[in-house]
Amino acid sequence: MAGNIERTLALIDAAWNEGKLGVIAELVTDDFVHIDPNVEGVSEGLEGYQETISMFRKGFPDLVIDIEEMIDAGDQVTVRWIARGTHRGKLLNLTPTSRRVSLRGASVVRFADDGRIAISWAHWDPVALMQKLTAAYKDADTDPNDGRYMRKEILAS
Repeated sequence: MAGNIERTLALIDAAWNEGKLGVIAELVTDDFVHIDPNVEGVSEGLEGYQETISMFRKGFPDLVIDIEEMIDAGDQVTVRWIARGTHRGKLLNLTPTSRRVSLRGASVVRFADDGRIAISWAHWDPVALMQKLTAAYKDADTDPNDGRYMRKEILAS
């Protein structure tokens, strides 16, 4: 039987990187909960998780999540990741920009006694994503602060 890190990688590779949403049901518990405070309007269960992945894959058809670090802490795995893709579909009410973006985030996955995923939490910066997809981010790539100086302006507008 695969360990928690292998099961977490299987979920990321199949669902997020390849868009194989059917695999999720095999890897999660019946009462699975996904918590992402940045994605509103979807349920926290299996269907909501599938909707979230589908939404991001429609917005970024070439979406790839690369793992920077994984930490296995018994019944919990923490993942630091970087998502990369080209904005070719509508996402969060933004029309496609054809911009290639990358975004760092972290997820925490907790496993049930039977080895299936019971809960996952996603943590990422929606302001950074919006900056990269809008004109406000135009010159941020050359800024040593990685665009953080613009956050107050974007939040105020």
